[in-house]
Amino acid sequence: MSIYNKAVSVGPEACPEWNNRYSPFIINEAASNIQPCKSGQRFDLSAFPASVISLLQSRKEEAAIQMAMRQSQNDSNVLTNLVFFARHPERYGCKLLRGEPLFNTLGQAWVDIRNRIVQPLLSRDQASVPVHGTPLLVNKKEPHSPSGRTLYVKIPLGCEGEAEPITGIFLPEKHVPKPKIDIILYLHGHKTPCGGKSDWAIDSYWRSSTFPLREKTNESQRNIILVAPTLGLRSEFGYLSKSGGLDRYLDQVIYGLLPNCKPSFYRN
Repeated sequence: MSIYNKAVSVGPEACPEWNNRYSPFIINEAASNIQPCKSGQRFDLSAFPASVISLLQSRKEEAAIQMAMRQSQNDSNVLTNLVFFARHPERYGCKLLRGEPLFNTLGQAWVDIRNRIVQPLLSRDQASVPVHGTPLLVNKKEPHSPSGRTLYVKIPLGCEGEAEPITGIFLPEKHVPKPKIDIILYLHGHKTPCGGKSDWAIDSYWRSSTFPLREKTNESQRNIILVAPTLGLRSEFGYLSKSGGLDRYLDQVIYGLLPNCKPSFYRN
C-alpha cells in the first residue's frame, strides 16, 4: 500500500533504498486521527555529533550531511531526516501521519530534500571510492616479527588521520599457496583505550602485546591470509563504508598480493 497521495507520489516502490524504520512517514493510512508522536519512532537529532548539529543550526546543510557521511552514515532516509527535522524543530522528531494538516506540503518538502540535496551528495561520495590498482609496497623493519611473512601496502581509506595509510597482510608460517584461499579481514577497534596512539598504523597496532593477531593466526595452523587495514582513531572506516568500497578495497589487497605471491587468487 502506498503511503503517499498523488501530490507526493513517492513510496517504497519508487525508492530502492527505502528504509521504513527511518522513514518520516507513518505507514497507517487508516489512523489519520492519531497524533504523530504517539505512533512510530521519533527521529532523534541528538544522536548525531554536536558538530553536525552546529552546522545544521547555521543552515550549512550540505556540510552537515557530508560530516555525517564521514561518520559512516550513508542511509539516504536518515540523512534526509537530519535536514528535515532540523528545519522543522516544532515537530520534535515526530513522523508525518497521513491526514494531518500540511501532510502534503511537508511530505513534498521531505522528498525535495532527499532528491535535491542528499542523493546528489551520496552519488558524488560513492563516485569518490578509489578504483582498484596495484598498491605501493611499503618497507617496514620489524626486528621481532613473528614467523611467517608480513607485507605492508599503501591503501588510503581517507580516515587514518595522523597514522600512515597502510594495510598489513600476513601470510602465516603454515601458509601454502593455492588457487583459492580464505582471507580474514580484521577491522581494529579504538586505539587509545588500549594504550594506542593517534598516529598508530596497523604495524604498531599488531606489534602491541595486547593484539597478537599474527601470533594467534600462526597458532591456528589454518591456511589463511590475515588482512588488517589502518582505520581511524575511533575505528572510522573511511571509504570502506561506502557502496562498493569493501569490494574495491579487497581487490586492491589482492592486487598487492599478486606481485609478491605466486598463487592465483579468485574472489567468490
